[in-house]
Amino acid sequence: MKVLTIYLIFVLALTIMGFFLGMNVGGNHFEDFIFNGARGYELGGQVGGLLGLTVGLSLIIVHLLLKKFRKD
Repeated sequence: MKVLTIYLIFVLALTIMGFFLGMNVGGNHFEDFIFNGARGYELGGQVGGLLGLTVGLSLIIVHLLLKKFRKD
């Protein structure tokens, strides 16, 4: 249960970081793009949050696979 909590905190942290980084980039550089009905910082926040979530979950899966197949 403790490991699951750490994994969830890790994914949540990456999602939030991606959200804020995406808002920054979207609001300053990608003001004309439209995705999912959003523009500018709203677009960047959505895309950044999704990327952060994807990266976080991918890293956890890789960690679990390496832990399972590691030879001691």
